[in-house]
Amino acid sequence: MPSPNVVDLSEYQTKTANGKMDIDFADLKANGIQAVILRLGHGNTRDNGVEHFIGQAQRAGLVIHGYHFYEAGINNQVEWSIQNAKELGLAANAYYFLDMEGKLPGNWPEIFRAFYRNWKMAGWNVGLYASLSKYSQFDLNEFKTNEVYKWVAAWDAEHAPEIADVWQYNCLTGLGKYSLKVDKDVDITGKLIQKIEAPGKLETDPDGQYKIKAGAFVGFDYSTTDIIGGKMLVSSPNGVDKIPKLGPDGSFFFNREDAHRMLPYLKDFITQQIQAARLLTWDDIKGKPDVVLRSDLPDFNQFALKKDLPAPVDLSGYAKTDVVDAVKTVADKAQAIADTNSKLLETKVDRKDLPTVPTDLVHSAELDQVRTDVSQAQQDAAQAMANAKSAKAAIDTSDEFTVKKPSEYSEGFSHELKQVAAMIPDRSGLDKSAQAGSIAVLSTMSYGNYARQTLKVLDSQRPMTFIRNGSGDTWYPWETVTTTITVD
Repeated sequence: MPSPNVVDLSEYQTKTANGKMDIDFADLKANGIQAVILRLGHGNTRDNGVEHFIGQAQRAGLVIHGYHFYEAGINNQVEWSIQNAKELGLAANAYYFLDMEGKLPGNWPEIFRAFYRNWKMAGWNVGLYASLSKYSQFDLNEFKTNEVYKWVAAWDAEHAPEIADVWQYNCLTGLGKYSLKVDKDVDITGKLIQKIEAPGKLETDPDGQYKIKAGAFVGFDYSTTDIIGGKMLVSSPNGVDKIPKLGPDGSFFFNREDAHRMLPYLKDFITQQIQAARLLTWDDIKGKPDVVLRSDLPDFNQFALKKDLPAPVDLSGYAKTDVVDAVKTVADKAQAIADTNSKLLETKVDRKDLPTVPTDLVHSAELDQVRTDVSQAQQDAAQAMANAKSAKAAIDTSDEFTVKKPSEYSEGFSHELKQVAAMIPDRSGLDKSAQAGSIAVLSTMSYGNYARQTLKVLDSQRPMTFIRNGSGDTWYPWETVTTTITVD
């Protein structure tokens, strides 16, 4: 039975006895424990009692590391985990592990990559906790390149797995005075039990005295790689291999090590760009469709609905205009005769006995024009309302992980902020430049039963765009759209 030098604790060990938590950190240290890995949170919830654990472990002189338990379906876990660890005071250069267990949906390497890259930028060492069988999903060469610490759970193994840096071998018994179940670990590589040193100052002196390997040089020659042809600026670490650095077309070439060296200088800028992208407004978006905002529409309360219009006036009791005109003509002639023969007419007829012509009639042409104007106003209002319903005034940031079907989009245009890993889980078969970036703006144009989507990656060095079509409940494969010429 191995002897543990590390234990990992969570709120499950916050049982109380006599009003106090019954974890005795000094007793743990007396039983060979040198470091603790504390669960800082799960999903977007802080662990109960973790602040107490941190204080007690510090007083006992134990080295403190942390881990975050990943929960599927919780948005913004990466950002929340960083803020939570900073608020709890997880030291720079301490190890921060992601705990991935069970039947989690999605691409595990992509999920973990989003966490560990951002954690490294925040100043922590990084690691993964998973069972031995789950490690087959991950690229261990990537772990080696990025110094990912492998925390492997293998309870039935007699010996530590070969890939393990730290081995969790038992959780069924207590330790020292603590009689309940507790996870026990062996730090094989030994980095967890070392005292955490403050981050060292990066060497930035170009005139410093550095060791040069025999035969190494920088100069103009033909590359021994297949990246590009022609004579170019190359570097050789050994005098034999010639790695391109500046191509004949003016393009620069960088490798992973270059990226790691530049990251400390770029991380503040990258963080600012990501934060700025999350604050995009409608006015910041270029090439958006010509739409009308709801605030630009007139007050529809000033219009009447067709069903609310009054019923037409009943004109059945009135004479037609041509009859009225004929009556007026006859009346005019009668008046003329009456004027010339007034005395004779006065003896024949009384003026009050003449018919009275109505004076409040409306000409039919005027009535038809009114009806036409009201009908046109109703059509304009209906079209404006349809345009308003189809317009989207901002980027939807409420859900970065859900992938909707084409049929779930309403007609018109929409813009959403999405995690690239949720939209395109596996980019391993693409060029390396097309695998970069984790956050993108998803634009959808929907009409009838068809939809087209454009996914524009925001946090990659090279501008990457993916497009696809869909119909009904089916999306067709993504295709890449990118530039091929860099502008100086």
